[in-house]
Amino acid sequence: MMLPDFLKKENRKQLNELDQRLYEAVNRYNEYFKDDGLITEGSSLSREEWIDYIDTCLRENITIWELFGENYDEELDY
Repeated sequence: MMLPDFLKKENRKQLNELDQRLYEAVNRYNEYFKDDGLITEGSSLSREEWIDYIDTCLRENITIWELFGENYDEELDY
């Protein structure tokens, strides 16, 4: 199978420090809250804000949805 150059492993860019910190924070969150999905794509939050919110969730043992006050509502048609 032919891969374009930009998809080849040897051509991948290294993560900068902030991206690496976010990557590690998301992994910690997903490991701690195995049944809760964390979606960071398409967000208006900065990477630094995400890291702070994730650290708060882990410290206070609450999900990101609880932190944001967004809980599942059985009366809504999702």
